[in-house]
Amino acid sequence: MLDVSRDAVRDIDSNTQLLTIAMRVTLCALICLSLCETAFADRGGSKPQAGVSEPKCDGIIVEAADLDQLRQAIDDLNTGALKPGTVIRLSTERYVFPANGPAIAIRDVQGSEECPIVIEGSGQGAFLDGGRKPLVDYVPPRAGFPSESWVNCFALHGSSWVVFRNLRVADCWPTFLFINASSYITLRDSHVIGSTYAVYMRGHTHHVLVEDNHWEQDPSGEVWSTIPWGITHHGSRQYLNGAFVGASSIAGGVIIRRNIMRNAYNAIRLKSNDCPETNRCNMNVEVYGNSFEYIRDNPIEIERHAANWWVHRNRIHNSHAWFSMDGGRGGPHFVFSNVGWFDDIPARLCRDEAWANETEAGGTPFKERDCGRSRTGKVLKLGNNMDLPVYVFHNSWYLRAPAGGGGVSGPMRFWNNAIEFCTPSPNDDTCEPVVPFYKREDDDRFVWNVDSPNAADHRMSYVISNAEGFPSELRARGYPVHGFFAERLGFSDPTVGDFRLEPDSPLRDRGCVVYPAGPQRLACAPTAYRWRPDIGAYQGGQLYRGPVFKHFDGPGGPDSAYVEPPRIVRLALDAVDQGLFFVHFSVPILLPDASLETKVVLESGGSTPVNVYCIIAIENPALLACDATESAVSAATVTRVLLPDGITRRGGAQSPLTLWGNPEPIIEIQQ
Repeated sequence: MLDVSRDAVRDIDSNTQLLTIAMRVTLCALICLSLCETAFADRGGSKPQAGVSEPKCDGIIVEAADLDQLRQAIDDLNTGALKPGTVIRLSTERYVFPANGPAIAIRDVQGSEECPIVIEGSGQGAFLDGGRKPLVDYVPPRAGFPSESWVNCFALHGSSWVVFRNLRVADCWPTFLFINASSYITLRDSHVIGSTYAVYMRGHTHHVLVEDNHWEQDPSGEVWSTIPWGITHHGSRQYLNGAFVGASSIAGGVIIRRNIMRNAYNAIRLKSNDCPETNRCNMNVEVYGNSFEYIRDNPIEIERHAANWWVHRNRIHNSHAWFSMDGGRGGPHFVFSNVGWFDDIPARLCRDEAWANETEAGGTPFKERDCGRSRTGKVLKLGNNMDLPVYVFHNSWYLRAPAGGGGVSGPMRFWNNAIEFCTPSPNDDTCEPVVPFYKREDDDRFVWNVDSPNAADHRMSYVISNAEGFPSELRARGYPVHGFFAERLGFSDPTVGDFRLEPDSPLRDRGCVVYPAGPQRLACAPTAYRWRPDIGAYQGGQLYRGPVFKHFDGPGGPDSAYVEPPRIVRLALDAVDQGLFFVHFSVPILLPDASLETKVVLESGGSTPVNVYCIIAIENPALLACDATESAVSAATVTRVLLPDGITRRGGAQSPLTLWGNPEPIIEIQQ
């Protein structure tokens, strides 16, 4: 057995340790095992690069100084007078949309990856005033999702490769950006105030990127502090019952990252209405690096069918029911490396008398107008019939509410989670006197779905909590829970969201190793080595990186839902043996000329570029493993990674490599 010290592996993901050790022996061992997913810290602002050389585009820069010029520029796009690569720059400080006007619609406009259509604000960002006030200029129907006829800001139909960036937006009700049957649409670096749905998608829409934005639905904060839950859900404030990103039965391929979502009813809510099993909906959704603050209902809501959601490295502060899967089916889903805490309670300023005159549509008194409704919440809102497991692992939570509830649950894997419940004190009214680990009411109690074909297929282990009676009381009630009780979990300060571990934390060295166990499958097992991963979201001083996203085609196979070209999902450099590094792709790849090996060019500081030998992992063809040992490069010195042109998808349409959604701006494609 190899002797591995704790310090040597502290900064490497726990699910890859055994394979990293194998890399020390030989790169060939890595290729054969093909499961390495080592950590490499985020390199900051991920603005994808188009390539090494500047693309040749026919587009021009169009200055739009007022709303009429903006409409004219969009009309010129629609008629083909303006070509791909055009940048429409909003050069005036303020643009006011008429409250009763039609949307500015982009129809059947096709940009390209090298020459996208860009609509951008200049300088500090143009201010787009939607000109609508809820209940005055805009009164939503009692039910239903937005249609274009309700929208007066922007709408896209049948279009692709369109970027909106550096915009300030307010009062676009119900929706700022309505996307129908479109692909490769980006909203970036913008600040949106209001909107039932800031971004709303429908039809055969796929590949939508929403990154580095700030959304505040209700700047007054009343949606959190003052308005009863039921009044917002389906009463007079229903115009708030939306999300920053919403959808109805889209194909999928959505990335939502590094956004701030604040003072809202929901944050991310993707729904499927008509979604046959042969054509799955809402697939391949990545939600990571976001901040959810004061979300009155659900930060993340999966409604009805969805598959392959990856929710990780998010911060959740003062929210009600964090991960809602109520009524959901499909799967699998992966929820890991998220931290969440509270220091306030919803409806703190709500007064029943203020809502005494609230009525139903027919004039009868509104039944759910009381301020006391839905004030406790839960982390996992269940009540689902998932076909494939929900994986919940390596999370750290500080709670005043149960960890789960909402009814039955499909198969779940619950590993390495650290859950600390608050302790009541005379000077703190935010903490409930007794908080059960799971909800206990019969209509809200967390139970396994005994009618599911996977009814016995649940794993809950390596969990640490200070909940009273944990885990023995839960096991006595029939829950298959295995873990440890600790009076204190040793977080630095969970009350302010600091979940790093103190030196004497009982979470240290107590976890199992999470590792890939097949396509879209994970397993968790103890390790025979002297080290073990920590329980919770942090490994050392860094958030656990976890497994790498892999695209899910669904039962129809490649291209059955939409075409997924290979795209980069992670660049990983080995933290122990400098020089070995890995490029992970969303799907299996073929190298140029169907070769088994290729060369990648590395640039390191001001030194001469070097060629690095790379090979596709035999059992993981979505992984390109590279040996740069002789080049003496490291994560600290690499400034650019040039991949060869000609990489394509293995299987399906064999689409070429794209830099869309690339999280590593130093990666480019050689032209």
